[in-house]
Amino acid sequence: MEQTDKKNVVVVGAGIAGLTAGLWAQSCGYQVTLIERTKSCGGLLRSFITDDGNVFDYGTHIPLMTSNSVVDHLIFDTGIDIDWVDIKKLKKGNYFRGKLNTTSQFIDINMLAEHDYRLALAELINSLTTDTGAENLHDALHSHFGSFLTESVFKPLLSRIYRKPFSEISPSAHRFLAYTRVVVGSSAVSKELKRSPVYDSKIGFTNSDEGGLKASYRYPRHGGTGAWVQSIVDKFIRLGGKVFTETGITSISTKDNLIKLSDSREICFDSLIWTGPIGILARMVLPELEMMQPDFVPTRLHHFVLTEKPQFDSHYVYMNDPDFLSFRVTLYPNITNQDEDFRITVEAVASEQSEEAQSERVFQELKISGIISHDTQVKSSSSQLLMNGFPEMTVSLNIQNDSVREQLEKFSNLVLGGRGASDVFL
Repeated sequence: MEQTDKKNVVVVGAGIAGLTAGLWAQSCGYQVTLIERTKSCGGLLRSFITDDGNVFDYGTHIPLMTSNSVVDHLIFDTGIDIDWVDIKKLKKGNYFRGKLNTTSQFIDINMLAEHDYRLALAELINSLTTDTGAENLHDALHSHFGSFLTESVFKPLLSRIYRKPFSEISPSAHRFLAYTRVVVGSSAVSKELKRSPVYDSKIGFTNSDEGGLKASYRYPRHGGTGAWVQSIVDKFIRLGGKVFTETGITSISTKDNLIKLSDSREICFDSLIWTGPIGILARMVLPELEMMQPDFVPTRLHHFVLTEKPQFDSHYVYMNDPDFLSFRVTLYPNITNQDEDFRITVEAVASEQSEEAQSERVFQELKISGIISHDTQVKSSSSQLLMNGFPEMTVSLNIQNDSVREQLEKFSNLVLGGRGASDVFL
């Protein structure tokens, strides 16, 4: 059994939430142990190196400076020399109805046929309700955008991801693909409409340069976002923290303040910070509960090294075509600002086709959308199947998790963080 003279804090989950919590507890004078069930830390903020030396991230993630000097010092001033690219504003585009929009991440309903556009705009303007307070995804979309946009645009797009009826899906399930606003008209019209809080929640600026929060992003020029995560882990260890990876938890006693690990070790704690899935924690400390588990939609990451750079300067592109496997693209050359960088990662829905067939289909979607030229060739490619790509968070699961969080609050030595603290997935 491991004990020290300092008070012990155990952090479960070594994603960015767990790493930040661990550093914060260290700065408060605690002895901190970090437990991660997978092989490496970072969660969604990991990178990997291919056999030919190219680095790819596991998803679309560029670190955001928090504007909190204490937090920024903890996670960015790691003592490791990183060649940072500073990005003042993320450039996000989207592909919809056969056109690539490089000025906004939001769907431009001007791409609809004139009759459809007028109908969609009329429903949008005449509705003073939003998705706030909706009971499910079906109601959220209809309240926010109206029936036409819901049924003809957003439902076909989201049906690529979600298999269950929208009446059973969480009302916030559309947000991770930027399906919160639409572009409706000219810059002047959009600005005028956005004076209203209701319309501001539904309507995006025609050009993203016109609005948005002032923020500062950073990305390692070399090594991907994983280089930053590794520097945080190195700092944590250098300051005396302990990290156990590839380590499961067999039991937790909040009464005895004891965690038993899959390798037979036992760790005493004064406080437990949990940033992993809340269902796993509930099964250990609230064994009387019968926990439902979410179904997951498998996704596949397609990584390409190409012969040419993308044809525009966006950092990300959302692929809004219901017939595409692709739903989000990361354009590394526009992030690192290196002329010799020809890398792209495509996040796509996994299909029953072979890996090679899926990769070729996604590559052709890049050409069809205009992200790359038709003359561009693939120098090398790889892909990763993520069986737990996206959880189908249902209304029932949200109700269950809210109840579980309320019951977990009675444990004074337990703190929920990361995804476990809310229903937010991304």
